[in-house]
Amino acid sequence: MSDEKNLHGAGLVLVRFLKLNAGHLIGHGVLVCTDNTINFLKALCSMYKSVKKFFSFFLCSFYLQAMAHHGWSEYDQTNLVKFSGAVTQSGYEHPHGFITLSLGERTLTAVLAPPFRMENRGLTPANIAVGAQVVVEGYINRSKPNELRAERIIVNGKAIELR
Repeated sequence: MSDEKNLHGAGLVLVRFLKLNAGHLIGHGVLVCTDNTINFLKALCSMYKSVKKFFSFFLCSFYLQAMAHHGWSEYDQTNLVKFSGAVTQSGYEHPHGFITLSLGERTLTAVLAPPFRMENRGLTPANIAVGAQVVVEGYINRSKPNELRAERIIVNGKAIELR
C-alpha cells in the first residue's frame, strides 16, 4: 500500500475500494481499472484536495448537463394532443430519436425516447421508417408549435410508452 501514502480519508477509502472491487467492476463492464486509473484518481484527489470536493464538482457538472439536456418544461404538459400521419423523416439516435410526420400542409417533429429505451420497449428503427403510418400522443413545445414531446407512439396497432 505504499502507493497510497499520499492519500488520506475518503481518497484512501476510494482507492482501496477500487483495488478490492476492480475485478468485479471490470467483470460487469462498470469500470476499466488499471494502475494508471489508480494514479489518475490519486492525481485528481490531490488536485482537488479532497474527494468530497472532487465528487461535488462531478455531481454538479452531471447535474448541469442533465438540466441542459432535459428542458421538458418548455412543453405544455397541461394539454395532451394526438396526431396521426405518415413518417417523412426519422432518426433512431442519441440523445433522443425523432420522427417527422406529414399532416397535410403541416409537418410535425416528434421527439421520442433514447434509442435504448425504444428498443427495450419494442420500437425498432423499422417501425418508424419513412412511410410508416403512426399515431403519436404528447405535448407541444410552447415556443416551437411544430415540435411535440411524444409520450407514446402507436405503430401497427401497438401502443408503446416512451416515458
